[in-house]
Amino acid sequence: MRAMILAAGEGRRMRPLTDETPKPLLQVGGVPLLERHLLGLRDAGVNDVVVNASYLGDQIASFCGDGDRWGLRIEVSR
Repeated sequence: MRAMILAAGEGRRMRPLTDETPKPLLQVGGVPLLERHLLGLRDAGVNDVVVNASYLGDQIASFCGDGDRWGLRIEVSR
């Protein structure tokens, strides 16, 4: 099963937190929001994830890698 995460926004309402960190990488309880979503998708049976990234997209791509650490296949679409 495949899923897509929309993670391209600037997070303007979260400023100044998002000045240097994209909103999907902000942490809640020590875990980035994006990681929480990836784990939820994995637990729901998703294997392939496309993450749409734009604002500070290099950080998102670096964080995701190929998804192996979560047992997923991740592609970052810019």
